[in-house]
Amino acid sequence: MDITAPLPPAADDPDALAAAARAVLYRRAYVLTRSGFSLARVCDSLLPFTGEEPVTRAVEIRTDIATAADLRRQAKRELRRRTALRLLAVANALDGMSRAEAARAAGIERQALCDAVKRFNAEGLAGLVDRPPGRRPERLSEGEQAVLVHHVLRGPDPDQGEPASWTLPDLCRFIEARFGMTMLPQSMSRLVRRLGLSKQKTRPVQPQRDAKAAAAFVKRGSARL
Repeated sequence: MDITAPLPPAADDPDALAAAARAVLYRRAYVLTRSGFSLARVCDSLLPFTGEEPVTRAVEIRTDIATAADLRRQAKRELRRRTALRLLAVANALDGMSRAEAARAAGIERQALCDAVKRFNAEGLAGLVDRPPGRRPERLSEGEQAVLVHHVLRGPDPDQGEPASWTLPDLCRFIEARFGMTMLPQSMSRLVRRLGLSKQKTRPVQPQRDAKAAAAFVKRGSARL
């Protein structure tokens, strides 16, 4: 636009100019590209705009497992709080309350009620109980763990170049050489503790120790005393 060109007569009025600018610049979001771009042949919107939000249908709850009264009686006897709240929320929904009202009355979120309904339909009352937390699977199988325990209890053989006692890095190298698995010393420490193994340090022995003198000392004490 050439700003040096004379303005139309309507633009001499500041109020009229401001109104014209607002009419061009400020529009509803769905009107800007609803009719398509000027150089495009089709509209950029995939679905036609109707001005209404889509309505999602709630998941139906099974009624062949238990009634609302049965669920409330079960909730009174339930010692686990989270399970009892799920039972109450499902019972409220069975009584005809909306999902939002049923969840609010039971003291849980609407999404939590939706998840509880899906689990209730699939698993029954057992689906409303808290599931045990997951645990990382063991790196070694039971057979491989048995091989590791046997290797530790057998002990090292210094005559074959092995160390005087096993260390965690030694056990990690053994697992890598035997099974092709890489383990860190921290992981090996947790594994040997679960297997009931602990680090045992032998009592130091004097190389020139006399066994007979030691036995005599144990029986009658030191000769100087």
